[in-house]
Amino acid sequence: LYLNASSIEKQSDTTLLPLSSSNKNDSTYFIKKKNSTKNLSSSNSRLNIYQRKNSQRQRFNWLLNPNRKIEYALKSFEIDDALAHARRILLQESSVRLRLHHLHYFSERALIVGSSSIHGCGLFTLIDLVEGQMIVEYTGEAVRPCLTDKRERENEKKGFGCYMFTVDSMSVIDATHQGNKARFINHNCQPNCFAKTILSGGIKHIVIYALTNISHGSELTYDYSFAEEDIKIPCHCGTSRCRMYLN
Repeated sequence: LYLNASSIEKQSDTTLLPLSSSNKNDSTYFIKKKNSTKNLSSSNSRLNIYQRKNSQRQRFNWLLNPNRKIEYALKSFEIDDALAHARRILLQESSVRLRLHHLHYFSERALIVGSSSIHGCGLFTLIDLVEGQMIVEYTGEAVRPCLTDKRERENEKKGFGCYMFTVDSMSVIDATHQGNKARFINHNCQPNCFAKTILSGGIKHIVIYALTNISHGSELTYDYSFAEEDIKIPCHCGTSRCRMYLN
């Protein structure tokens, strides 16, 4: 499976690998098929297909608590001065470095993880978003591609899925244990967001942007754009343009 994301500030292709993105709320983990992940290039990276296997651990069950509803969060949510300032910076044509600095506070305050009608946990916005603005950075541990197989095996033993984003042939962002809210963004065949790589201070950052104006309370989604594979992953986005499968 492949997903390419072209850059804004600097042209670069990336591959988003939310390996358990369609299984955030069930007791599953994944067994890798015999597909080589070697020969990674800067333009495309290989994502192996994974198959479900029962696990006793449900890591993010607390996020699916019926009392944790977006409606409740919206009622108590207020835009304070710090959030309003961060929002203004993100809407201005400020430097990438300045926008990234304010992006982290913005995403922590303005976004919330909750139960998704698409599948499992999803990421929602508590504030209106404007087309083209930064929403959240996909963060995690920066690891070498040669270590991803080992990490996948370790996660399998613990019953965890993997959330990995291949930046280029030298770096992979592993958000499984140290990631932020961005790992919960679901796929949608008619998305309201898109992923880009930007360069700041010589470091590549994976950032999610608003594809269109987004109203508060909406779930944030983007198109994983997986390449076709024989083993299909069902899509549950439910839109009129649903392709039925992620791949």
